[in-house]
Amino acid sequence: MSFRSGRRIRAQEKRQRKRIKEALKRLEKIELLSLDKTGSKYKLKPQGWLRYMYYFSKQVPIKIKKRVITPKYLIVFDIPEDYRRFRDLFRACLRNRGCRFLQKSVFVCPDKATFEWAQKVTINCGLERCVRFIIAEKII
Repeated sequence: MSFRSGRRIRAQEKRQRKRIKEALKRLEKIELLSLDKTGSKYKLKPQGWLRYMYYFSKQVPIKIKKRVITPKYLIVFDIPEDYRRFRDLFRACLRNRGCRFLQKSVFVCPDKATFEWAQKVTINCGLERCVRFIIAEKII
């Protein structure tokens, strides 16, 4: 690598860091992100989680091989009508992540990662009181 190409690469990296920093500031300004108390990490606010779920629900569904899942991970929710947008996006995201629905508000998760993802989303949106997460050894 020559001196010129090394300088060019460093300049590109600097521009890229600047663009990322500006994008984070814009997201913070429109209240989708917030800095944590230490000032070193960004966290999504509830509006940011909604935006994330909206884009995630539009992705192509994940194909999951049929296999025996032990234990079963169940998500049961009764989200109020006031949060209809969140509820509909939550359903779409769960279907997208490979969850099967037993009823409109009862889903069986294929793996623990999806189960934990759903817990994280509901806790960060402040709706953990409306959602129950169940780990069942056997469903009859």
